[in-house]
Amino acid sequence: MRAESRQRTIALFAICAVVIGLGTLWAINTPLSPSHRISLTAAYAPPIRQALYYLAERTPLPLAGPVRVPGNLSARVTVTKTRYMVQLYRCSTRTGKPITFPLNSPKIETSNDCSGLAQSLGTFAGQQFASVKQAQTQVLTSSLFGLNLRSHFISVHHWRIALGEGVTHDLPGLSLWEHTILHLLRRTTLPAQSGIMLIQTTADGNHTEMAWQHGTMVYSVWDNRSTRQAIRLVSDYYYVPNGSK
Repeated sequence: MRAESRQRTIALFAICAVVIGLGTLWAINTPLSPSHRISLTAAYAPPIRQALYYLAERTPLPLAGPVRVPGNLSARVTVTKTRYMVQLYRCSTRTGKPITFPLNSPKIETSNDCSGLAQSLGTFAGQQFASVKQAQTQVLTSSLFGLNLRSHFISVHHWRIALGEGVTHDLPGLSLWEHTILHLLRRTTLPAQSGIMLIQTTADGNHTEMAWQHGTMVYSVWDNRSTRQAIRLVSDYYYVPNGSK
């Protein structure tokens, strides 16, 4: 009887080991959980959804992106161990008819190439740092897209806003661009209740970057057309629950 009991115990342990092993293999080979599939499907427009699905298969970084964007955009995605970027384009045929290409299609070309009819709308990106302090320092001291503009800080909606020196105007203190930014921000729901955000623009006022810290991540939006559009994209940001996996 004692030998039979030992055999049953060994068999039971063997069954448990097999179940655990199969479960582990299933988890490893199932990078995107059903809840995340639902959140991606429900929240994002097709080009953003495709990009985030692509990223979720390739990185454990927390994912987020703007929700309300046109559905007829094309997208390119790049990803490293600590950063990802999604570039958005509005494409058309040579006769002017809108056309949408699959994610990362080689047919997506910029208008500067003279070989394609794609207009760059901008990008959104996420970058992870080793600590919250490093992420905050990144937002406060530098631009992810290489703009090097003088900044000062103003509190809006409990955010510490760093405004780059934009289009100057004959007004004391703030530039016309900065007054416009503050007016828009006071009426905008930002991606969290408080934090640090950097807003910078090129000299022509058309190309705007917004970057903000969210834990150890720094998220950013670059818009090629207007500051208003950049702010709208940021206010529409949605974070995939529990990261990408």
